[in-house]
Amino acid sequence: MQSLWWQGIIPQLMKSDEPLHIFSITEIGLNDRVAISIRKDGEVLGYIWAIEINNRLDSTGLELLKKAEQIAKQKLLQIQNRKRKQEEGFREFFWQLLFGHLTSSDAIKEKAE
Repeated sequence: MQSLWWQGIIPQLMKSDEPLHIFSITEIGLNDRVAISIRKDGEVLGYIWAIEINNRLDSTGLELLKKAEQIAKQKLLQIQNRKRKQEEGFREFFWQLLFGHLTSSDAIKEKAE
């Protein structure tokens, strides 16, 4: 990761919505590839990395990568929403325990499950 930062690759990915061709970095075993940021409202949610083994991606391949980014974004947002709801449930359970809203051990067990 340090090498990707030092060479400016990660900063470029963080700034751009377009796929970025990355040439091999043999010192770290990285072959030629294309990467694209997955972002929502300017926030980077992740990246897609596609290895270019024999040929560089052409314009059709780059368009497919952009479509894959949109699909991956939706999946990542679904995962984030599920995680957020789960954390809210844990927080609500904690507050119910803390303030004595759950009094019976059966109610506590049920809510914990």
